[in-house]
Amino acid sequence: MIEINLLPGARKQKRSRSAAFDFGAFFGNLAARVRDPFLIAAVVCVVIALVAVGGMFLYQNRKMDSLTEHSAKATQDSTR
Repeated sequence: MIEINLLPGARKQKRSRSAAFDFGAFFGNLAARVRDPFLIAAVVCVVIALVAVGGMFLYQNRKMDSLTEHSAKATQDSTR
């Protein structure tokens, strides 16, 4: 659609963007507030535990798929 400006000197208003969330400022502010080393250690331990549980879950699923495939192949081999 074509827009024609008939008012001299008037300009099209720019659309304002919503304020973007500044992660750097958030984490900087958070780091300045948190000084308890036990809280930091607890958070790190929780993150490590979540990564370990996720890794073990993926490893077990991969191993189970491999064993299921091997079992199916062995069953077909034995029936033949």
